[in-house]
Amino acid sequence: MSRTRIVKGKLTKVTHQDHFIYSRGSIINNGATKVIQTGKDNGVLYGKPHFPDLVYEPTEYKLKSVLAHEQLKNTAKELSEMTFILLMLQIYGEEIEVEAIGKLYKDLCDDKLEPPEIIVTKSPIKNYKANYTNKRKKILVSKGFLEEAIKDNEVKAQLMVALLEEYGHHIDNLLRTDYATNGKEDKDIIDEGAKFAYYFLTVDFANTPKLDFAEAETPEYTGPLVLDLGKESQDLSKYANQEQWYDDDPNEDDVENFGFGFAHGTHGGIEMEALAKTNIFTESEVLQIYYGNWLRDVSQVLVPFTIRFTKAVRDKVENHNKQTKGKTQHIKAGNTAKFSHEGWVELIELFAAKEFIYTKGGTGIKTENYVKHLERFRKTYGQLTKDTLGIYRPEEHIDNPRGLEREHQSVYDETRIKREIPGGTEDISFYIGESEECFRVNSFGQKYYIYRDDENAQKKMGEKVMIKADPLRPSSDSYMSNQLRLAVTKGKNKDGFRHFGAAMHVLEDYFSHTNFVELSLCKLGWKKDSPYKYLKKVYPWVQNRQGTDYSTIPVVTGKFLLDDTCASVVPKMADMLLPIGFSKYEVGNPGERTFGQQTIYTVLKDLAKGQKEDPTQKSLQYLGMDSVELFDYYQKLLKLSDWMTEQKKRDDPFGWVMRGFGFISHYMGEILMNFTNVVFNIMIESVDDDIKAAQTHVTNVNYGEDPTHTQVGKDAHENPLNGLAASLATIAVKDVGQRIKDIWDGKVSDPDGSKLVFHVQNTYSRHPRAVEWMDKEVENWVIRVSKNASFLEKLYHPTPVAHAHDTAKRKIRIGMDKIEEIKKYFGK
Repeated sequence: MSRTRIVKGKLTKVTHQDHFIYSRGSIINNGATKVIQTGKDNGVLYGKPHFPDLVYEPTEYKLKSVLAHEQLKNTAKELSEMTFILLMLQIYGEEIEVEAIGKLYKDLCDDKLEPPEIIVTKSPIKNYKANYTNKRKKILVSKGFLEEAIKDNEVKAQLMVALLEEYGHHIDNLLRTDYATNGKEDKDIIDEGAKFAYYFLTVDFANTPKLDFAEAETPEYTGPLVLDLGKESQDLSKYANQEQWYDDDPNEDDVENFGFGFAHGTHGGIEMEALAKTNIFTESEVLQIYYGNWLRDVSQVLVPFTIRFTKAVRDKVENHNKQTKGKTQHIKAGNTAKFSHEGWVELIELFAAKEFIYTKGGTGIKTENYVKHLERFRKTYGQLTKDTLGIYRPEEHIDNPRGLEREHQSVYDETRIKREIPGGTEDISFYIGESEECFRVNSFGQKYYIYRDDENAQKKMGEKVMIKADPLRPSSDSYMSNQLRLAVTKGKNKDGFRHFGAAMHVLEDYFSHTNFVELSLCKLGWKKDSPYKYLKKVYPWVQNRQGTDYSTIPVVTGKFLLDDTCASVVPKMADMLLPIGFSKYEVGNPGERTFGQQTIYTVLKDLAKGQKEDPTQKSLQYLGMDSVELFDYYQKLLKLSDWMTEQKKRDDPFGWVMRGFGFISHYMGEILMNFTNVVFNIMIESVDDDIKAAQTHVTNVNYGEDPTHTQVGKDAHENPLNGLAASLATIAVKDVGQRIKDIWDGKVSDPDGSKLVFHVQNTYSRHPRAVEWMDKEVENWVIRVSKNASFLEKLYHPTPVAHAHDTAKRKIRIGMDKIEEIKKYFGK
């Protein structure tokens, strides 16, 4: 709203006390003759503007809550400093100084930090029931909110989450002020308080029937506020889920509140949109397709530095590292606190069963016992094996192999698997190292690691040296084509769906991991009589080629090296390990296990096996015990839990007594759940040396035709081209999905899938100069966003968003520069 006031005569204002004028923009005083400012006593002062204090009216009501504070303290004491820092960076973002988090960690561990005071106000502040004031460092809760919470269990749940969120704002404020050396203003749209609440609602409070979370004192009621978790346990995180992470005003100076927001999709979202909503396939069929896609995603955790090798291989690797000093890609294999290849497969199958059966599989099985879900998973999707899971291979993600170094041969020998191809299998292991042949530009204007020309095409290009197919370094297009052929020949069943999903992973990545989208925008700018000439300036991610003829710029992708992997793998492991929501520790019958319990059991069993194989190597200590002792202890706890469950079923007086001591089960649950933090800590520290040793690629300035994945990738929602890339992927997946369905249903004859492969290669896997299917969609997108000049401006620079760090987020939250800061902090 604007307001203009015109006074034709003289305007005089007299204030008998202080007079304040505030503006979030500029204040302009213009005078035709003079502008006079006089400070009679102290002169005229200049400096940083201060905004008015928040005005509120306190009441006699009292409210105290230490739940969030105690939860954070316990977390700090259970985790190592490295793990705690990584967790806080995930919640509060990379602007927070690592040293500031280190100070917070020490104060929490030493019990030096006190929780903030809670003030009950007469009215809501800015219509929000709960707030946090940055200046006063206090939490504000409205009187009406507290009165409702005293009477209603659902409102209690909202109040508990609100208190968690406002405490999260308090910690954010401390990290930016009291603990910071060079504090940074909070300028992003993420509401860190909501994110804090979400994390602490999903990292698994040990479940209790009722949770005493606060003490209240009002004229009508004095006593504890107790939340009945039996009523709200499944829904608590809805008050602080990812849709609540977005702040309505990050520049709000004094008050943080209980906010709202939105969410966005992924590979699975694209496939649901393209295949299920269009009724090409049923939702259950799309889940099976997405499973093949999902496997390619999670197989990225299987890289040389996350796998525990045998002692003989580790010795060879260490000797190899000494001889090739300075090669950043080489793994550090000097400890046994990592998972074996077999352990990874067993662990990932558990999470596949949880993801696709327990979480998304409908209401067929009402049990917490993981065995039933695992059985159904294997029946529906097939048992997971090393060969089915695979390992990280750049061609499966259209990653640029530049910089991938060759490891010692024993690394490849010990991790060799069989990958299915039409007519049989091929033996593969980790990428054998880069070859200059991969970086030639083909006849279609793409790099050879995307698509290799045959000899006829090379001759037409005038190449003097013919490059033959390299089975050790296949192109991404070759992998995708094989998966499409396998999908066709396997048919409409779990194997056909899985191979089709693997092919779609590559197809979808073609739009998010290459510069195809950028070149498509440039193409629109280069069209004759184009009204969008300014699009010629879209940055193409090939150095020194901005503004030049788009048709001569090659299609390239980003390289994904050790730094990217360090940043990507750690949070992926965390996502896998941390249970979502409140989970009951008891499953009903002795010997039955929840997913959380079996995960911990699997991890400790595998680590204990590694330590027994080579007790001379480094073994992490937790609770005063090494891996073998932890595993033995956990087994005893599970047996004790089984015994207690059995005794409570007895009909005699002893059974009655055991049923009466519910708190015993609660404390047993707490002990078992605490192992989640122990195991998470072990996994983080298992790659700790590699994280500290990694060299950053943030300064990848003179990259030529080889940008990093963090630079060219469009996975992150913050990337301005994320939406366009997803739209193009959806169009392509819908078309290919309908075609393979017609083949499976017998409407189209294509027995070996060669027709489908030809169509995909020549329609989608090409340079924008050769195809037109996407032109209208790109133009419609430009029309929609062209109203925002600042948005378009982001496309003209080599760092279109500050996502050069965010995009290391292929599921991650920690960027390259922050890893470097962590290294320096621990190197002091």
